[in-house]
Amino acid sequence: MTEGTRDSVTYLKAGVNDQVNLLLMDVCESIQLPELARETAVKAYESIANFLMDRVQPTLGRPAEAYPQGSIRQQTTVKPLRRDVFDLDLVLELPWEPNDPVAFLRDTHAIVARWQAKDGAEFGAKPPEMRQRCIEICFDGQIFSMDVVPACYAGALSAPTRIKIVDAGRNGWKPSDPKALAEWFEERTKVREMILKEAAAFARSGSVEPVEKEDAAIDKPALRLAVQLAKRARDIYHQREGESADQAVPSILLTVLVARTYRGTQNLAAALLDAARDLSAFAASELPDQLENPANRGESITDKWERDPESWEAFRRWAKDFQTRVAALLTASDVPALHRALTGLFGEKASVDAAKLAAKRVGSALQDRRQSISPTGVVWDPRRALAGGVVASPTTYFGA
Repeated sequence: MTEGTRDSVTYLKAGVNDQVNLLLMDVCESIQLPELARETAVKAYESIANFLMDRVQPTLGRPAEAYPQGSIRQQTTVKPLRRDVFDLDLVLELPWEPNDPVAFLRDTHAIVARWQAKDGAEFGAKPPEMRQRCIEICFDGQIFSMDVVPACYAGALSAPTRIKIVDAGRNGWKPSDPKALAEWFEERTKVREMILKEAAAFARSGSVEPVEKEDAAIDKPALRLAVQLAKRARDIYHQREGESADQAVPSILLTVLVARTYRGTQNLAAALLDAARDLSAFAASELPDQLENPANRGESITDKWERDPESWEAFRRWAKDFQTRVAALLTASDVPALHRALTGLFGEKASVDAAKLAAKRVGSALQDRRQSISPTGVVWDPRRALAGGVVASPTTYFGA
């Protein structure tokens, strides 16, 4: 279906339930990474990855690899709020285990520093900083940073993509498996294309895995969109409450919490409500349950809450607020209430941008008419949403 066909058919035939889903879709579109920023981040990733791979000592057998992990791999990254940046994680995986993990971290830092001196100016790269588990690179004038994660292969027949990452704080290693987690997440969304692509991509020797092109929101499954919306709601909450971003639930943990109880619906509003209810239920306990990486048993992903009990309390407060606000969104009886709910969840800018996207899409279909009547008899004009707009019939917004 062409974009123009979708505009004229989808909006004009949508009932109230579909309209809320489409507005949520527009919020997702508005919080996607700006294309130019994403392209610059991907180019920086490729430059650093290739520089690292050119300096990895070749070996017989399994090759060294460089690949993205986390939100950028799962296509759940969201546009950062003011003064914030999004992280792009690059894993450098050696096929052997270095004798000294801390020395490995220092050596990786030295190579990244050489990259910064030689090629980093093109991207505004600042001198890299060595952290406990990664090398952090910040960039002048960019909305992204990059973490280079030194790792080594630790796979087995039952876990062929398992790795160990450096943990300088313990002078040792921490188990991980970002590829398996990405595959698990894809399975939860019922989309398996990435798994097949990876199997083909790594049939060759030592290589840099490309960052997959991000899909438009309209082409993403409901689970991926629900994770993006939950991340934005999390960020807005902590900004509104004046709380440090360090108190926020880590993205990997939030992704697992939303995905593990996903029920397979492709109704975005229903998926969002399920996520809000499940997060609130998980947060009901006074002490956090320990969760493991579902694709790598033995790897705790709740260690932050174990180290910092206040961050667990911050999560509990946010989860309760999130459920309350999602319920308000899905029971809004008129457009002003809908706008207030969207703003409270996702911020003023995302709410306004979503209304503008809706107005732009429906504008050509309406041929400059000011409003339209849906088959349900509800008057709907996204261009009037911010002005108080149209009163819709009360509904709970759930469909098939």
